[in-house]
Amino acid sequence: MLINLSPNQILFGGNIPTKVCKFCEQHSIQIYDFMKMNDVAILNAVATAEGAIAEAIKRSIINIHQSNCLVLGYGRCAQILAKKLYALDANVCVGARNNDARSTANAFGYSSISLSQLDEKLLQFDYIFNTIPECILTKERLEKVSQEVTIIDIASSPGGVDYSVVKEAGINATLCLGLPGKYSPKTSGEILVNAIENIINERRD
Repeated sequence: MLINLSPNQILFGGNIPTKVCKFCEQHSIQIYDFMKMNDVAILNAVATAEGAIAEAIKRSIINIHQSNCLVLGYGRCAQILAKKLYALDANVCVGARNNDARSTANAFGYSSISLSQLDEKLLQFDYIFNTIPECILTKERLEKVSQEVTIIDIASSPGGVDYSVVKEAGINATLCLGLPGKYSPKTSGEILVNAIENIINERRD
C-alpha cells in the first residue's frame, strides 16, 4: 500500500509503526498519528475514563458511591478518571510518584499517596484503577490487596499488573484496552473525523 502513496497525499493512522513513518518521510508524504494529537488524546481520555468506570461497575459487587478508589498515576486520563469517580461520590485517592501531581490531586479534593506507600495502603481500597504503563502491581503488592477489590488496568499493553498471579490468587483484575471504541464507538469515530477535517482545513488555509 505504501508504494502507492504520493507526496500530495496524507496518511492518517493510530500508533503508526516507525518503518511507515520513515518511508513517508523519505517520500515526502505527510503523516498524522492520532495517538500523538493532543486534542484526540484529551477527548479519548474522557471515553476511556467512562469505559473504565463502566467496567468497574460491571465487575464489582460494591457501589462506586462511598467506595475507596485508588487511581494509580495522574496523567491526562487519570485526572479525568479521578474527577468522574469523585462526581460519583467515591473517596478518591491518587497514587503518584511526582509531588506536584499529588499536590494537584489534593487541590481537587482527593487524597494522595506516593508509590512508596502502596504496600501499607493497598488493603483499604475497594477499587484500583491503574494508568501507569509498567508493572506497578507486582506479585508482592497483589498479596496485600483486599479479597473484594476490583482492579481495572487501563495502561498500555501489557498493563501494570502481574497477571501471572492474578488467576491463581483469585484477584478480580482485568486489562481493559480499546475502551473508547467499545463503549462509545460513535463518539470515538466523530473525534477522529473532526481531527481529520481540522487538519485538512488548516492545510487549505
